[in-house]
Amino acid sequence: MTGCASGIGRRLAERLAADGHQLLLTDQNFAQLEQVTAENAWPADRVAIASLDVRDAARWQEVVAMAIDRWGGLDVLANVAGVIRPGKVHELEPDDISFHIDVNNKGVMFGTQAA
Repeated sequence: MTGCASGIGRRLAERLAADGHQLLLTDQNFAQLEQVTAENAWPADRVAIASLDVRDAARWQEVVAMAIDRWGGLDVLANVAGVIRPGKVHELEPDDISFHIDVNNKGVMFGTQAA
């Protein structure tokens, strides 16, 4: 599952962990993900964490392999990570547009390919 250090990803991770699921939680902000993990005191036998920038196709392969190695397979991929740079399209900088497309589109596609 991606985007687990904050927002919707964090809330979904908390719910799924409370329901007893085995989870590999990821986020680009690994320090914050570690903090969330410590705050929730999730059991290490069911919840693992990893750093993941969803824009990195090679890292996606590694993270999916981690889940398969640990639990023998991957049942569900939850692409929750997402970004938005507020503003009107005609006012956005090219880097803002690329960031939005790379995370929200390419990130989902790379994750789907890896899974």
